[in-house]
Amino acid sequence: MKRSTIILVGSTKGGVGKSTTAINLALEGKNRGKRVLLMDTDEQATIDKFIRKRTTYLETNKISDIDDIESVIQRSNIPKFLRQNLDRYDWIIIDTSGKTSEEFVKAGLFADFVISPTTPCEADNDELASLQKILSQINTLRDANDVEALLCYTFMNKVDPKTLNTFFKSEKAKVKELLSNGDYPHINLMKQYLTYYNVYQKMHGGGYGVVETKDRAKGQFQVFVNEICEIESRINK
Repeated sequence: MKRSTIILVGSTKGGVGKSTTAINLALEGKNRGKRVLLMDTDEQATIDKFIRKRTTYLETNKISDIDDIESVIQRSNIPKFLRQNLDRYDWIIIDTSGKTSEEFVKAGLFADFVISPTTPCEADNDELASLQKILSQINTLRDANDVEALLCYTFMNKVDPKTLNTFFKSEKAKVKELLSNGDYPHINLMKQYLTYYNVYQKMHGGGYGVVETKDRAKGQFQVFVNEICEIESRINK
């Protein structure tokens, strides 16, 4: 059977939208006919809380959970769990905590690529050095096991639509220039970005994803996932 594509959603900073990204990526994958497992390795258990609210959402709207995404909390024995489930899913999406964690490193040994949200501000740009440091640590271990280097694809998240043509463009240009200086060999900047919409706040309390609404955020996120699928295709060649 085809091996799962393991997508690690990680950052060395909290509050940048990792769990929201992981949840919507999983739901959009399901909508595209993929067998998806959403793994929560973060001690804050944001995904686990969302899944409990989703159960209520499905019951209230009389929606069957038979074909819904599967989720699991896994903060120990990550390598063993992944080995046991590598052929059961199309996508295994792993949400990690917003720091340089043991879970990030262990999951990184198995991941096919990393998706890392950042926000358009100077402080979050500084976190790229920390992100490169943990990627270098992971890739030293991967190289020792004759596994090719793990690459990270960062994207601008929570973009304010009011500053799209002013502040955002200049901040994105700064990140692009920063990543081109050779100090960040494992980090790439994605073409797509995600705008801050109120629906992202509502989804956590409602137990649904933006890709299950008619909000304008849905189409934007689907285009974002198209780019992730392109990354997956390049890796699987």
